[in-house]
Amino acid sequence: MHSTAPQSIWRVQLALRWLCAIALLFPALAAHALDPDKPFRHYVFDRWSIEDGLPQLSVLAITQDATGYLWLTTQNGVARFDGVRFRVFNVENTPALRANIIDRTLLGRDGSLWFGSARGLTRYHNGLWTAIDLVPGRDVMVSALLNDADGELLVGTDQGLFRIGTEGVRRAGLEGIAVLSLARTGKVVYAGSHSMVYEIRGAATQVHTLPGDADAPAVTALLATRDGLYAGTRRGLQRLLDGRWEVPDWARNLSQHRIEALFRDSDDNLWIGTTQGLYRYNAEHGLEHCLTSALTQSAWIGAFFEDRERNLWIGSLTHSLARVWNGWVSRISVDEGLSDPFVWSVLSDGSSLWIGTNSGVETVDADGSVRLVTSTRELRDSSVYNLFRTGNGDLLIGTRSGMARWDGHRLERDPAWEAIATAGIHAIVEEDRNHLWIGTSLGLYEQIDGTLRHYGQADGLQESRIRALLQTDRGDLWVGSERGLFRGVDGSFRRMDQPPELTPALITAILPWSDSRLLVATMDAGLFIGAPGSFRQITSAHGLPYNGAFALASEGGWVYVSSPDGVYRLALSDIDRFHVEGGRLLADTITQTGSNHPGALRARCCNGGAQARIARINESLWLPTLDGVLRIDTGHIRRSTLSPPAVAESLEHLGVTYEGPGPFKLDGASGDVSIEYSGLALQDPIGLRFRYRLVGYDERWRSAGDRRVVYYTNLAPGAYRFEAIATSSAGLESPTAAVVRFQLVPPFYRAFWFKLMLGLLAAGLGLLGWLAYRQRLQSRERALEQQIQRRTAELDRANERLRSANRALVEESHTDALTGLRNRRFLAHYMADWRRSGAQARSQRLAFVLIDLDHFKRVNDLHGHLAGDEVLRQLAAVLVDYAGSDGYPLRWGGEEFMLLMPAEAIADAALFCENLRLRISEKELRHSGDRVSRVTASIGYALFPALADQSDADDWNLSLELADAGLYLIKSSGRNGWAIVHARAHARVADFGAGFSGRLRELATAGLVLLETSPRRTRSGDGG
Repeated sequence: MHSTAPQSIWRVQLALRWLCAIALLFPALAAHALDPDKPFRHYVFDRWSIEDGLPQLSVLAITQDATGYLWLTTQNGVARFDGVRFRVFNVENTPALRANIIDRTLLGRDGSLWFGSARGLTRYHNGLWTAIDLVPGRDVMVSALLNDADGELLVGTDQGLFRIGTEGVRRAGLEGIAVLSLARTGKVVYAGSHSMVYEIRGAATQVHTLPGDADAPAVTALLATRDGLYAGTRRGLQRLLDGRWEVPDWARNLSQHRIEALFRDSDDNLWIGTTQGLYRYNAEHGLEHCLTSALTQSAWIGAFFEDRERNLWIGSLTHSLARVWNGWVSRISVDEGLSDPFVWSVLSDGSSLWIGTNSGVETVDADGSVRLVTSTRELRDSSVYNLFRTGNGDLLIGTRSGMARWDGHRLERDPAWEAIATAGIHAIVEEDRNHLWIGTSLGLYEQIDGTLRHYGQADGLQESRIRALLQTDRGDLWVGSERGLFRGVDGSFRRMDQPPELTPALITAILPWSDSRLLVATMDAGLFIGAPGSFRQITSAHGLPYNGAFALASEGGWVYVSSPDGVYRLALSDIDRFHVEGGRLLADTITQTGSNHPGALRARCCNGGAQARIARINESLWLPTLDGVLRIDTGHIRRSTLSPPAVAESLEHLGVTYEGPGPFKLDGASGDVSIEYSGLALQDPIGLRFRYRLVGYDERWRSAGDRRVVYYTNLAPGAYRFEAIATSSAGLESPTAAVVRFQLVPPFYRAFWFKLMLGLLAAGLGLLGWLAYRQRLQSRERALEQQIQRRTAELDRANERLRSANRALVEESHTDALTGLRNRRFLAHYMADWRRSGAQARSQRLAFVLIDLDHFKRVNDLHGHLAGDEVLRQLAAVLVDYAGSDGYPLRWGGEEFMLLMPAEAIADAALFCENLRLRISEKELRHSGDRVSRVTASIGYALFPALADQSDADDWNLSLELADAGLYLIKSSGRNGWAIVHARAHARVADFGAGFSGRLRELATAGLVLLETSPRRTRSGDGG
């Protein structure tokens, strides 16, 4: 996608506003990494395992290098992790590791990474792996690594202690003693062994034998702290204080636990890893057994590490890799004492939180305790849809069938409420004592003392289903209905009909604003800001993450908006600016149910059908969900303030991978290059966005979204510099660009020296011929001509052989080895040729047809990968036959295929896609001894160029993303179908943005695309 100057300026302005907001509201230095007062289950918890790319289930040790990569040791090698991808090193690709089971790792003071195993020690520095011989000719089991006070490395082994520094490898004492663990305080080093700990002060060594003498357990972990030396053993925890061992009172419950790891984080939490799960200790709250559904009591915890962003990483032999950090959300549900997790409404009275569930009313007191106030099962409908506290302290309970009052002792039903006994109670406001306005599914009611009056069409209310009420200081009553907003003055109501989008909108919440204005939330039309005659609509086209909204709350200079998809916030000043100037708003997504919004936490939220859908206590907001109530601590919404380093990982050319920044000299016979890069922000790695450029080819920066690889084809020989910059979800950019330098060296027959040599040779032959003509006359002249012809023919043959070889190489690089179809490189090559073709050829449009086999994994799971390969080859034959001579079938990757067709060859796109779907689903696929399978496919179709003005003719990614978005829509809607996506005539490249595959229906609703899909069906064979 091409950037433009106005877009760049706009992005800079948004980023500056965002950074200013962070700087003013959230001083990062005061933030906790892992708040000791927060229960472990309320931390943000993420987990990675084999299915995410780990080479093996067990994570044995963790460290972070100077660049920012996380390094993990496992029982199948070492994994480098950037938060998204794992890069694996083992004895197969890194012989210097010597063993695949790597028990220890440490970052040295010089930036080296050290890895210890039962076979010895390995160093990784500046891209070079080196095996270190501690004892020449012998394997030495490395059990512990430690940086000493002088910057040297201490290595604990089964043969004693070693030191590695400027003088090389040398022994450091304890020869013949198995050193299992190491720790230090200043220059004092502690070495744990079987039944004892050695205290080393310079040349002096003191032995501290654990209680139990010969029966004392081995010391598997050591941690030196200001309150003593902690020793983890196979029978609990010991502390050495003033030369004496003791078991701290709080650690007595750990006496039967095998302790594998000890760690104290920057917030003074003491973390204890055992074979029976994870424990945390701090002086104020004591010992906590940290259990979650993803980290059970059976979790064998063996490693801890706190990274530079203050995330805590946990390595487990049974539960792989986990990360925890504070976040800003927590939840009260069944585990915290809530009797019914299905919550409809919330209400705050300043210090306590009232919760309306599917079966009653519960409250959370200031100390966090949850108690049941009353059951509502005796009511006509037990769902507490709405809550309202009157001036005299009564709690009004609105259900979907009537209303009741809780006076602190019992439930009562006012006789006047019989008129609304079958109505859903959506909103209540109190004008003064004994004077209520009640919004229901049957209309608006006013109750004065014991009299109930209904307002309807005769009073100006054309809509009977009321959703929201607001009484202003001026006495106006604002009524939000399922079809528009009404203003009531002295019992008469008038519909707000400007802008037109407000008239049919389903109003869900009304928030008073400054200068007699309102902020209005809707379920289907975004937000509206303004006053009668000046309302202005705010939608996703103006920057909102979602158009639907449940509730509004103002807190700390922000407006928080809850929705079925999550919670976001808008700065008050930004809304005021938008009301005057228009433009775009900078929405900050706080929580999300999916994963489309960088920087937002994933949390199940939100629920509710009436007005009491958000409550505020101090700086916290409470929202109803289907799993209890969600708390958002607005004072702790902080993103990482570290700029993400951008790193260039590798370059691939002609099947060879080159690591690092280069410079590399490459064979210019092929101009196809792929470059992998990354950014290092471990708190929100999926929130990183990238831009790149290739100096020497195109000086312009191009957006890559969250993609971490770029492909170039047909680059001309020459020198190039690739640059990439990462931007975090907090808007912070890499301090420097990642750089890869490479040179495509022209083949000899294209080099200047070769052409010069040919010229000189020709001149020499000419001179020789001229001399021979002078000397031998006609006979020599004929002989010379024959010689020239012979050599010319030989040169022609040599050149033809070179051309044939080049064509074969290109053909091979453009062909999929399994199916014989074209591949992605062919498409890139083809599109490059298309761009270079004449205007007449470019006027002909192309059709991109993406095909993804549904549930193809089942074929591999049921019949094996050989059967899966055979199915893919047969399906390739189907596509070749279907494309005919007009198009090109490609294997896009895995079970994905693509048809590249001239658009003029497809008279009816829907018929073309449907026939293709039928051809695939009806094909009998034979494999595994004449077994027959059938598979179905999901198909996405788009044209190239996609835009009517063909402004995207130089970049076919938009067409590809439209086809992919159509395919994704079918995948998420039941599979076995097709979707045709056409950009509308007025659509432009900038309208789509990055990563829109999950927002196709939003784009259609916004009028940017025309979407045609196949009728829904369900059919599957082995492929599902």
